[in-house]
Amino acid sequence: MNERDLRQHYDRYAYLVFRRCRTLLGSRADAEDAMQEVFVRAQQHTPRPNEAPLAWLYTVATNICFDMVRHRGRATPTAPDALADMDFRVVGSALDGDRAALIGRALRQLPEEVCQIGLLHHLGGLTQEEIATERDLSRKTVGKKLGQFDEALRAWAAEVVS
Repeated sequence: MNERDLRQHYDRYAYLVFRRCRTLLGSRADAEDAMQEVFVRAQQHTPRPNEAPLAWLYTVATNICFDMVRHRGRATPTAPDALADMDFRVVGSALDGDRAALIGRALRQLPEEVCQIGLLHHLGGLTQEEIATERDLSRKTVGKKLGQFDEALRAWAAEVVS
């Protein structure tokens, strides 16, 4: 992608990409890192000719966030003395932690394609037809995978409530 297009995409979509990363990762610092990586990769690659730039950036962001979540599972815990310097103030709704936990569980336990379809639909606002076109899948396949995603989230949410 050339520099002019990259700047236009950044100016237009950076906030939305950041929100996507923040939702998936739950951490502002991690979301900033992920967003930066999205635009580094955007500089190196270009979307397919008929692909919507935001959908493409969301896909790149989702993949980067998935990688970061997987890496967290292998990362070593933070040292106790470093924890004392961290800011643990919570901003947002009381439900945000529960939502983040459900999404995190989905990202760790569901197949990657199921997660991507669920996130593109629920967070990206894409219709099943748009996802099918973007992913080169049938609309029926997208509906089936979206059903798996929704069913898993409902089951996990029911566990939390009970």
